[in-house]
Amino acid sequence: MTTTEQLEGICAELLRLYGVGFTATYLGEGLKGYAKGNKSYITDRYSIGLSHGHIEHHFDYTQGCGLRVNNIPVEPTIASVVWCLLGDSDAQNETFDSWCDLYDHDSDSRNAERMYNYCRTNAVKLNSVLAPKLQEKLRKLLEDY
Repeated sequence: MTTTEQLEGICAELLRLYGVGFTATYLGEGLKGYAKGNKSYITDRYSIGLSHGHIEHHFDYTQGCGLRVNNIPVEPTIASVVWCLLGDSDAQNETFDSWCDLYDHDSDSRNAERMYNYCRTNAVKLNSVLAPKLQEKLRKLLEDY
């Protein structure tokens, strides 16, 4: 079985071989609410840059403060970011109603519709930076991440 650290190293090397650049810029703390309910929790917010050749796109990324070390934010790994972006990009293959069913969102919610459209927009950006063949390899690599 491959460890998380090994998967992260393989993912980083695969992206490097395909000429994909990665940056993570810390933007500070934020609050993130649950999909349903009124609870919120503190997150660390990042701007993620993915580039290939002359194309570069930025993505919003958050991670829970439970990943901090000594209460200091830790930069997300490229594998964790790619895993999230690939998952979010699945929205491009779903109708809004089926996406809501998959992620337990209310299809009457404007917030859910914003999230769905945001995921679809990010999918277009991701597709311009990561070739379909590379996305397929990454999905397979990170399927149990």
